[in-house]
Amino acid sequence: MKRRLYNKLFAVITVLSISITIINMSTGAVLPENKDSSGSYKTAEYGGNVQEKSEAPNVPLSVRAQKTSALLTTQSDGYELPFVPIETNHYWDEGTVTTPPTCTQAGVKTYTCKYNSSHTYTEVIPADGHKPAETVYENGVAATCSAEGSYDEVVYCSVCKQEISREKKTIPVDEYTHNWGDRVHTKDPTCCETGYTGDSYCTDCHKTIKDGTDIPATGKHIDVDGKWEAIETEHWHTCYYGTKFDISSHTGGEATCTEKAKCSVCEAEYGEYAEHHLTHHDYVEPDYENDGNIEYWTCDECGKYFTDLEANNEISADEVIIAKIGFTEYQFFDGEVIVEAPDGAIPKGSRFNVQKIIPPPTDVVKEVKDQLSALFSVLSYYEVTLSETGGALITQLNHEITIKIKMPKQYAGNKYVQVLQKKESGKLITMTSWWESEYLCYKTDWLEIYN
Repeated sequence: MKRRLYNKLFAVITVLSISITIINMSTGAVLPENKDSSGSYKTAEYGGNVQEKSEAPNVPLSVRAQKTSALLTTQSDGYELPFVPIETNHYWDEGTVTTPPTCTQAGVKTYTCKYNSSHTYTEVIPADGHKPAETVYENGVAATCSAEGSYDEVVYCSVCKQEISREKKTIPVDEYTHNWGDRVHTKDPTCCETGYTGDSYCTDCHKTIKDGTDIPATGKHIDVDGKWEAIETEHWHTCYYGTKFDISSHTGGEATCTEKAKCSVCEAEYGEYAEHHLTHHDYVEPDYENDGNIEYWTCDECGKYFTDLEANNEISADEVIIAKIGFTEYQFFDGEVIVEAPDGAIPKGSRFNVQKIIPPPTDVVKEVKDQLSALFSVLSYYEVTLSETGGALITQLNHEITIKIKMPKQYAGNKYVQVLQKKESGKLITMTSWWESEYLCYKTDWLEIYN
């Protein structure tokens, strides 16, 4: 019994033990079995359903047909079934790189069926390999006059930057490439001596590379101690080599009568003293109470004393003083008459004799009225004499003496009470007098008095 079933999409066969042969209907050729060398069957495709089979007893199957109309025939236990034509048709895309290759690792490209995306297969993409970049140079050591130099030629991958190759290169010794060290034998110039730039020295080969040159003396002197030296008219500095420089005359400053001008540069004194600014002082005669002084001059600036206007003769302050006069006091009539005689005025051995005549003699009263005024009256009359040891009277004295006469209280201070003294010629002289409390006082260097 034969039955034929046709289906463009798929055929389903349910048997216990079958033998399957796929033939090309257009040519009648039998498709090769999909069996590997071990006899195991590979992937079988049924109407788009993919199954992986390691064993399929007596079911040889060919796959991956390219749009082929196939007739499926089976035999089992003497039954022959009709073949069902099916289309085993895959349309693969252009493929997608699912794992990009690197310089050292292979990649993967995956193809997918356009009818059924669950159907795929993959291909290996070979590794790209390194792409060398330009050569670079590393670890360079320059050659010197005494040692070789070196460097590394290195090539890196321009993509992954991994080192591809490294080669060490040698640079020959360069006798002209020196390592210049500090100059030696240098010397700075001074004001009077030349200097030296120093020799250039290689620290590798220890040779002199280049000789130095002389440096001219600066001519700029440096003072040995930083101080000025000076004489009366000028000053200067002295350098280490004994040369004088900065020589100039003194200047500035102002002289006084005690100090010369001081130079504003070196501070040395120079020139002459200034003149004194003098003030004149008159002679003052001493008395019993006050010192006197000689005629003298003093300087307003320095305070010095001089006996002359030209300030040539300087004296001390003590030398201008004339000490006040020492005196001896003589009292008569219990102090009614007091005589003060300066030292030296009364000759040694002489003595005073004082007499008071009451009432005043009539001839004395007449002389007063006749010579002065009839209105005058004589209040008292004293005779004061001084005699030597032998009795001779002394009428003229070497110094004035002071005679003080005590008057009644009602007359004290009265300006009309005067002292009269009679000259040898008989003329009455009104003496210059003054009051000291109740005493009417006057000075005289001759005797014979009328009161």
